[in-house]
Amino acid sequence: MSALALGATACLLPQSDECRDYVACQELADTSVPVGVYREDGTCWTAPQTATECTRQCVAALASLKEALKDTPDVPEPCR
Repeated sequence: MSALALGATACLLPQSDECRDYVACQELADTSVPVGVYREDGTCWTAPQTATECTRQCVAALASLKEALKDTPDVPEPCR
C-alpha cells in the first residue's frame, strides 16, 4: 500500500454504527444496491458534516429495509 493511500485512510472519521448496520443488512437483502459510500472506508467519513448526513440517510434506509423485511422468516440480525 502506498504512503498516499495510507494517509487518505488515516484521515477518515469512524463509520457510524447506524451505517455499519445498514450496510450489513442491505448486503444481505440485495447486493445490487451500491453501499460503498457508507462503508468504513467510504466517502461519508471524510468530514463531520458528511458523516452526520450519511448517518441520517443510513437510519432512514435501514428503517425502510426493516419494514420491507418484517414478514420475512429468519431475518438476519442486522435487519431486525
